[in-house]
Amino acid sequence: MNFSVIDLISKLINKLKSSNESGERNGNSAFFEDLTPKNNIDENGQYSNALTWALENININNIALTGPYGSGKSSILKTFQSKNSRDYKFLNISLASFKEEEEKNENILEKGILQQMFYKVPSKTLPFSRFKRIRNEKKLIVYLKVSFLLIFLFLGLHLFNPSFLGEFYNKTTIKNNITSGNKFSLIVTGFLLLIFLAYSINLITNLFNFLGRNLKFSKLTLPNATIEIDKESESSIFDKYLDEIIYFFETTEFQVVVFEDLDRFNNLEIFEKLRSLNTLINNSQQINRRVVFLYAIKDDMFGSEDDMFSSRNRTKFFDFIIPVIPVINSSNSYQILKNKLKTTPGAEAITEDLINDITFYIDDMRILINICNEYNLYKEILGSIDLIENNLLAMIVYKNIYPKDFSELQFNKGLVFDVFKNKAAFIDTRINELESVMLKTENDISKVEREALTNIQELDLVYAKALFTNNKQIQLDGQQYFESNWEGLQFFEKLEGVGSIAHYNQTYGWRNATREQVASVFDTKGDYFERKRIIKIKEANQIDKLKQKIELLRKEKQEVMAWSLKHIISQSDSEEIFKGKIREKKLLVYLIRNGYIDEMYSQYMNYFYPGSITTEDMKFIMSVKDLEALPFNYSLSNVNRIAEKLHGSDYKRPEILNYDLIEFLLANKNRYPLFLDLVIEQLVNQSQVSLSFIDSFKDITKFKDDFIKMIGKRWTNFWSFIQFDSNYSTIKTEDYLKDIIRYVDKEDILAMNIEEVLTHYISNKSDFFALLPNIDEVKVQHILKVSVK
Repeated sequence: MNFSVIDLISKLINKLKSSNESGERNGNSAFFEDLTPKNNIDENGQYSNALTWALENININNIALTGPYGSGKSSILKTFQSKNSRDYKFLNISLASFKEEEEKNENILEKGILQQMFYKVPSKTLPFSRFKRIRNEKKLIVYLKVSFLLIFLFLGLHLFNPSFLGEFYNKTTIKNNITSGNKFSLIVTGFLLLIFLAYSINLITNLFNFLGRNLKFSKLTLPNATIEIDKESESSIFDKYLDEIIYFFETTEFQVVVFEDLDRFNNLEIFEKLRSLNTLINNSQQINRRVVFLYAIKDDMFGSEDDMFSSRNRTKFFDFIIPVIPVINSSNSYQILKNKLKTTPGAEAITEDLINDITFYIDDMRILINICNEYNLYKEILGSIDLIENNLLAMIVYKNIYPKDFSELQFNKGLVFDVFKNKAAFIDTRINELESVMLKTENDISKVEREALTNIQELDLVYAKALFTNNKQIQLDGQQYFESNWEGLQFFEKLEGVGSIAHYNQTYGWRNATREQVASVFDTKGDYFERKRIIKIKEANQIDKLKQKIELLRKEKQEVMAWSLKHIISQSDSEEIFKGKIREKKLLVYLIRNGYIDEMYSQYMNYFYPGSITTEDMKFIMSVKDLEALPFNYSLSNVNRIAEKLHGSDYKRPEILNYDLIEFLLANKNRYPLFLDLVIEQLVNQSQVSLSFIDSFKDITKFKDDFIKMIGKRWTNFWSFIQFDSNYSTIKTEDYLKDIIRYVDKEDILAMNIEEVLTHYISNKSDFFALLPNIDEVKVQHILKVSVK
């Protein structure tokens, strides 16, 4: 009893819940619109007036409603039929084909037309038709028919062979039990007889149904004739079953036959057959009424060329043509889409620019309506994610205009996927360029630090002495230079732009030489002009500027690694990015170029369960597992789940370094102490990746104090590296010093003061406290145990 009560309560709760959900769905359904033809257009009635006039004109039997796809032909017909259903009896025939350039055999088309005609009306309306259909009769009717059949058989036996039934009855136990007078035996016999009769009737009924569904005859052979059914014939279906068609219209009351979508098959012959059929119907005395064929077709159905022949075909075939002005095209679709989006909550965030631009590519009302429908549905389903409205609408437009590529994108295929996949190649190219400049700059710093000479005069003397020791004379473009006159005649300035060179050696005599040979003293020294460039840098004391340049290049490298495809396109030749077939997809190129379809596209394609791993999150996890690093600033959604999915060994890898993840670990240092410790241990290994991460992360984290403190505790050579090995500029070096003094524990700072490197640096800074205005001087003196100047 308790179970049934609980079960009842559970059902009631589910009922209420279902009712509530149904109510919510009904509320949301106000934002949806069906794609079927509308019956409320033609408000001014021009098309209805034209159709009415044509239908009332007894000379007109074939009417064409012409216009491009999506122009509203079907809606006009539906509107007219809804307003004139009492005046005319309409028969609608539509043979839609959804494959371009599909050609159909005429007989197949004619068969399709006949099927729609004869299945339009119930079979009892056409009792004498040879086209038989399956009829669903109620079981009670079938039982009665079988019962009557059995009664009929018994009556027949009784009339024509009464002794048979008598003899049969005498042999049964039924007679014995009835004549015995035993009531119990009589009841049992009657009960068994009823069961036998009921089962027999049911068995025969099921047998009839089975035979009716499955027994088919393809050939019936008689002694002197053979009749074949459903055999292919070379004659037209219309010709073969003309009497059936006449019988159909004779029996029914249809006055107007509406043909739609026949133009999709690009088969002119079917129109010729239909016109001939219309003539036969209207000339038939059996039908004795006028039947009008009304066609909804595209403008160029009778020819794609603009010539007189095509025009004559159209006007010769049809008795009256009604042109349809499209209700939507690229010039007015903007306002239509904007009006439809007004009813959608949140759609006000969609920018005017996006609506205006995408509607240049949309000229079909059904597509536009479906875009709005799917936008509403996706918005409702993906509502738990903070989506960008512009990007959501762009994905829906992409899905409707390029459905095949959208489908392939979900399986990491297609045009869009390839564009984003190739993004890495453009980033690698730019990073290689930056690294090349960084390497050159680092080499310059190294050369400056190694250069022993202090000015250009010293350089000239050293190279001139080496040149004229073994060469008594050198000619530059005919001008002769000796050891005695090279300086006054500006030998090295002339050498930089020289055309021809010759030199005289006592051993070999006169020989030609190249600029590079002379500048390197015939490969015995470094290039003169390169050393001159380095000495100029040294003279101008520009080493710190070179270090700052490297810092900027490193920062730019991090930014480049996080470049969006939109940014890459703005910085590159778009023809290099949009190669192949995608260049033909103008709308798709527009959506990608403007960032409406971006790297986060999967968020707009898949259902998101709160707390689950997104595609982007999974990409990061796999990058750690596969040792393929992503940019430090790669965005993560559910960091908590990511931290738990990664193992301790993963936190030892450089691929783990991510701003969002390390920020999360710092915010939850008591929850994940082991993971955070493994990351810090990696960061103090002095690798270029670790240094780049520390340098960029320390300025953006909310937990800078904890971060620098942990680095200082684990890295005894922290300051020594910054001062001597980092190649950091003076400004950056002093920034690190500020952070160390502010955040690192006193004991750890003292541990860094190896060979008093920190003491000497601070002691040589007379303006040290001006750099750190908020630092307690007593604290600094206590830490360093020196008198700060």
